[in-house]
Amino acid sequence: MTNNKTDAETRSQSLLAWAGWKLLMPSEWQPLKLEGNPEKGQIIVGDSTCAMFVVKWERPGRRARSDGEKWVAQRLKKHGVLPQDNPPAADRFTSCGWVNGLQTEEGKETAYWYAYSEEANLVLGVNVNGVLPNHIRKKIIRDVLPTIEAFSPEEYSLWSMYDVSFRAPAGYELSQRHLFSGDIALEFAKNKTDTLMMRQVYPGDLALSRKDHEKWLRSYPFKEHRRVRRDSVRIQRWQHSSRSELSGIQKTAWKRLSPPLGWCAPRKTRAFSVHDSERNRLLVVEHMSKNECDSTVCVNALEMMNSEN
Repeated sequence: MTNNKTDAETRSQSLLAWAGWKLLMPSEWQPLKLEGNPEKGQIIVGDSTCAMFVVKWERPGRRARSDGEKWVAQRLKKHGVLPQDNPPAADRFTSCGWVNGLQTEEGKETAYWYAYSEEANLVLGVNVNGVLPNHIRKKIIRDVLPTIEAFSPEEYSLWSMYDVSFRAPAGYELSQRHLFSGDIALEFAKNKTDTLMMRQVYPGDLALSRKDHEKWLRSYPFKEHRRVRRDSVRIQRWQHSSRSELSGIQKTAWKRLSPPLGWCAPRKTRAFSVHDSERNRLLVVEHMSKNECDSTVCVNALEMMNSEN
């Protein structure tokens, strides 16, 4: 199935990426509900009127990894139908199958699409709302399903919704999320010793009129067990070496558990609060580690924010 788009159509699309998969959809559609975790979950996508489709994902266990084709066939068999030819995006997956125009009730037609990626160790399913008008259902089939991809997080993982995107380095797994209109934050963990928090608040000028950079660095979006040791705090102004639109402050400090465990498992932290004047967004990054926090981790996270949008 071909998917030829004009520049105008491409600009009217937004990226949705989560848990090892990504797709493009009309910019007026947004995630309505997110459930689960990177191992298994679902996202319901729609607009202000109704849900359009549901994306479900799951990472199979070791025994199931070689049974992707069987998994796809079983899902279609549950609907009592035989798979149809030419499933969208089939060339990107190890196994792929679908059925389109399945009548579930009188006047209702839906589509089911399933795929397995051995490289990403991921199974995906998309269910299209059967009560949608025919032209909307066709739009999903024509413009959304052909863009679905799965990716292996060997270099980085991509997370994007609400026209906001983040890249997490390989080895960091999503541990917490904070998804609110105008304030989105994700926290990633690695080896139980390192965390990387990335946050975007927008509009940036409004955010900075409410709180300055230092206060934003103090307002961590997730519950913390450790507290900053005040005498260890060092703050300096920061300007990106080649991107003049990125400027703000950098902060280093030690974080410790509350007494009487203050001596146990201290963590070094490095944080940036930066205004992206081009997109008018406040970008906040904090890397915490039991070892020295290299500024490269934070700077790379800042540079990669919204690079896919």
